[in-house]
Amino acid sequence: MKTAYFSANYLNSLCRRSRSVWESLPEKEGWQKSKADPMEILKIFPGIRIRDGFVLRAYVFRSGMSGNGFV
Repeated sequence: MKTAYFSANYLNSLCRRSRSVWESLPEKEGWQKSKADPMEILKIFPGIRIRDGFVLRAYVFRSGMSGNGFV
């Protein structure tokens, strides 16, 4: 097993890039298709790939200030 090391600057840049996803989340109540496209989010993380022919979809449930997301 090989250990990988990442700099704090690299991890912070990933955090900043992924934080923009939060801003695109829906504001209405109940179940809905997420505005955040999981396939686009994967572009931030070059080491993660989806097998050809498969697609990720995301759904969000919101209730007040709480909610859940499923991919």
